[in-house]
Amino acid sequence: MEGFTHHDLIVFYDRMKNNLINNLYDILEALEDVQFGISKAKRYGLIIKEFRNSSDNLESLLSLIKNEIITNIL
Repeated sequence: MEGFTHHDLIVFYDRMKNNLINNLYDILEALEDVQFGISKAKRYGLIIKEFRNSSDNLESLLSLIKNEIITNIL
């Protein structure tokens, strides 16, 4: 992924609602200049890998992900 800043995020939580992955996918798909992948972990949680062009953009993306996860688990 030349030219991209990347980050991996692994979330382990046993009370995630089933729609979290779909919601995160919709949020990330709507953004420009981002490539990503989301996988459900075998037992609890999910794995997100995201690529953006700058660390500032990546920080804003991580904030969106964090907010959706917090909304989902509360």
